[in-house]
Amino acid sequence: MLIWTDLTDWWKRYDIDQLASELTDAEVELFFTALDGSNKFADRLRVAREHPQGTEPAPRHLRAL
Repeated sequence: MLIWTDLTDWWKRYDIDQLASELTDAEVELFFTALDGSNKFADRLRVAREHPQGTEPAPRHLRAL
């Protein structure tokens, strides 16, 4: 639980203009990669909490009318 507390409002502790000028392209790319992965994981966690294992609704199939 400590890590989530440490991450709360982390973006308020940094100067965006300073980061933009001081980070290398590789460092920025690592940040965006971590962010993209975190967002995908968060989406999966939301689904897992809404539909606990074995309770996910059956997929809908399209039919021609």
